[in-house]
Amino acid sequence: MPTFTQSGTGKFDYWLIDGVKSFSKIPANTLPSITVDMPIRLQVGNGYFGSTHITARHGKWLQRYQPDGCVATFIHKKLSTSGKILLLEEQGKIGLALRLNPDSALILKNIGDFFSVTTIYYKRSGLQGDEIGRYTGSSWATSPFIDRKR
Repeated sequence: MPTFTQSGTGKFDYWLIDGVKSFSKIPANTLPSITVDMPIRLQVGNGYFGSTHITARHGKWLQRYQPDGCVATFIHKKLSTSGKILLLEEQGKIGLALRLNPDSALILKNIGDFFSVTTIYYKRSGLQGDEIGRYTGSSWATSPFIDRKR
């Protein structure tokens, strides 16, 4: 299991996985008008995004599936699973519908040169958005495999 640390305690500081900011990436040309690989990062955040938000709003749910309550560990596990990539109606956000008990929705916001984890929550089905791709397999967290919609 990787080691998770924080780069600091401010809302724009990052959770690090083995000393690296990026937990994964979405490859270039997977999303409309994004022509470069986009890292996925987990920021410390506040009440509206990041690990602070996830703990405050979804902490009881998280504790059930990640007993130590470590948001970074849970996000890493979820990004190692497969699911759909959905383009959400809210400007600059995409959703990953991830399948691994528990089913969940991981919401990412485009910050410019990376996607920031806004939140994650239980979602059995029905995440609304246009499916623009699918990623599969346990290699997602280090080497994403994306099936692009044609």
